[in-house]
Amino acid sequence: MQLESRKYDFTNGQKIAVGAASVVSAATKAREAYLFADGDCFVNIGQGSPSAANDGKSLPLAAKVGVYVRLTKGDVIAAIQSTAACNLYIIPII
Repeated sequence: MQLESRKYDFTNGQKIAVGAASVVSAATKAREAYLFADGDCFVNIGQGSPSAANDGKSLPLAAKVGVYVRLTKGDVIAAIQSTAACNLYIIPII
């Protein structure tokens, strides 16, 4: 059995300052991304201008716990802090 390895596109990675208002990343061309935040936050993914909120419609992302998400070409990632400002790191996977 051979395990498939992911190829990270560090050149096109993004760092987003997350605060009390929802912020949106630049659009991505990737079909998958690795998300990592240095603080608790909520994320939402979609086309155009999605908004992140603590409303049950956004994914809670725990501090220092990375997650993989599937994307559609052109998606943006919105984020908002949970309790304190933090940074969200988005690394596309090609």
